[in-house]
Amino acid sequence: MHPFGALLHRLSALESIHRLYEKAEDEIVNHIKAPVCMDGCGNCCKENTPMVWGIEVEAIASYLLGQGQLLDDVMDRCEEWLIGGGGRPILSPRYLAQNFPQLLQRAHEVMVKQCPMLTREMQCAIHTMRPLTCMAFGVTTYPTNCPRLLGLGETSSRKAYNEGMMPVVKKALNDLLVHSAEDEFCVTVGFLPTLLMSRLRSEAFTNLVDSGKVDPVKLARNRIHSPSILTADQQFDLSLAGDEALQEVERNSIKTGPILLNVN
Repeated sequence: MHPFGALLHRLSALESIHRLYEKAEDEIVNHIKAPVCMDGCGNCCKENTPMVWGIEVEAIASYLLGQGQLLDDVMDRCEEWLIGGGGRPILSPRYLAQNFPQLLQRAHEVMVKQCPMLTREMQCAIHTMRPLTCMAFGVTTYPTNCPRLLGLGETSSRKAYNEGMMPVVKKALNDLLVHSAEDEFCVTVGFLPTLLMSRLRSEAFTNLVDSGKVDPVKLARNRIHSPSILTADQQFDLSLAGDEALQEVERNSIKTGPILLNVN
């Protein structure tokens, strides 16, 4: 298949997964008689910079290329995130590779920082094409510390999520990743701002990295085929390979439950 045709096929498959999430959310809403998300909340975005697959970045890029000012705004957000360090010293890839516990600590610190796509109005700048891991929160993953309104059968410590749709989504994503394996970028996982800027502003991204202002942890990319990012088990094995700051890491598959709608 022609490369462009193959990409269109992958993007179509990704859109089908988006529809699965819409269906999963509808099932929850119909069951608990309450919305899954509160408008203008942004709580989950305040403590999570998502990791995404390259195929998702291709979809986001296609969306942004037709959005004019939004594209420039998103690129500015990505750049600010890349060079932002909160005053911490930037450690070299070689040092991090030799001090793995500190690498994991740094990676975790990056993951729990506010997503740069969150606007002052507590809205997602790319909500229409938000990553799958964002769609998963509160739908196929348990909504920890979520302040949304309670629905039928829920309490502040027991909220519904669609566990039954979890294996369906995982299979669809796994099939997509398997059929995309020939395109290294599509099956690469990295932080959303990193992959997005490298895809849309490659020269500016390269210059930024060469300037030494970017923490190498933010550049870590893994070749991951398991869709465990979509479920409650979102731990990543990140590592750096010398000065390249890249190393392929395989994730083990995780177990899913057979219950359609779980209140936990």
